[in-house]
Amino acid sequence: MKMKFLVAALIVSGGLFFTADAQAFSVKAEQSVYISADQTIEGNFYVAGQNITVDGAVNGDILCAGQNIIINGPVSGDVLCVGQAININGEVGGNVRSAGNLINITNKISRNVMAFGASVIFGSKSEIGGDVLAAAASVDARGKIGGEIVGGGASVVIDGPVGKNVSLDLSCNSAKKDQPCGNLAIGKNAVIAGALSYRADQNVKFTNDGTVTGGVVRLEPKVKNVEHKTNKNGAGALAGIWVFTRIIALFGALILAAILVAIFGRRLNGISEKMSAHVGAAFGWGAVLLIVVPVICLFAAITIIGLPVAGVLGLIWLTAMILAKVIGAMAIGEKLMSRFNRTGKSLYGPALLGVLICYLLFIIPVLGCLLSLAVLLWSLGGLWMYFKETLGAK
Repeated sequence: MKMKFLVAALIVSGGLFFTADAQAFSVKAEQSVYISADQTIEGNFYVAGQNITVDGAVNGDILCAGQNIIINGPVSGDVLCVGQAININGEVGGNVRSAGNLINITNKISRNVMAFGASVIFGSKSEIGGDVLAAAASVDARGKIGGEIVGGGASVVIDGPVGKNVSLDLSCNSAKKDQPCGNLAIGKNAVIAGALSYRADQNVKFTNDGTVTGGVVRLEPKVKNVEHKTNKNGAGALAGIWVFTRIIALFGALILAAILVAIFGRRLNGISEKMSAHVGAAFGWGAVLLIVVPVICLFAAITIIGLPVAGVLGLIWLTAMILAKVIGAMAIGEKLMSRFNRTGKSLYGPALLGVLICYLLFIIPVLGCLLSLAVLLWSLGGLWMYFKETLGAK
């Protein structure tokens, strides 16, 4: 097995998200990133920072992570971003997949939108060519939706035309039957070409001032008993947890990658080279360490004498597990950069690229878990071989 196999697998997986030319891309990692209106980014744009503003055009995809993200310029490809506040005011030629506290879309999106957050807003001038999957505490759709709307939350407002069906799940946080539980409002500007179905309690606050061609159907919640309230927090609560964990994981990995580059610098190249030169052996050692070390710790912890050994060994193992996935992502970023002749003196660019791509691919159901495990095993084994060789040389 060669390193190019793993890189190829990640590129193919990335094709599930990105459609633009992978031959050209730009990388920026700063506290504040600003692309002026007179600038044009050719190819995919990978960016991370506290404040990100893109006024210029991007002829490719945007993959971004930041606290405040504003995209005012046109994007020919997809937009995949995580952050606290995400405002997409420019026209997007592909899909939008985003997770954040606030997601606000005010322009035309040619294809589909997938949005997870506390508040998801589609402005009155927004136009979505395909389907919308939105899970948030509050969903406000006032623009034109060409396809279906699927998702839900505690409060949902639809006040614009929808080309197909609407299917919603309204979360319920009230245990008292005489209190409103969830809110669904169909405004006077809403024209739903298909059917409207929503799952909610009878005491949901529902108003319909629009037109629903296919009729309205209310479905009973899957769990009715009050004692099971903790099992039906609703799409909004689940989305909030998902968003929080994804953002923490991504930003934690980015920070850890920057710290590793600052402390170890070019030593990371040695680890990467060892991982690349012996991919099969790295996977094998990684699998052994993943399984055997916890077993050794367990047996050592049984005896009082072995308890300190188990504690130290377990701490080392846990630290290696945390570092391994980030180092593996950084190594993949370096290989991708060299593949497209974008190598340079700084390691921050490859580190950013690898972490962004890998950690966003890890989100993909099933495939993301397999990729995450593969990167973990590969890098864990590579770390073992590198330090074993280094200590042996001394």
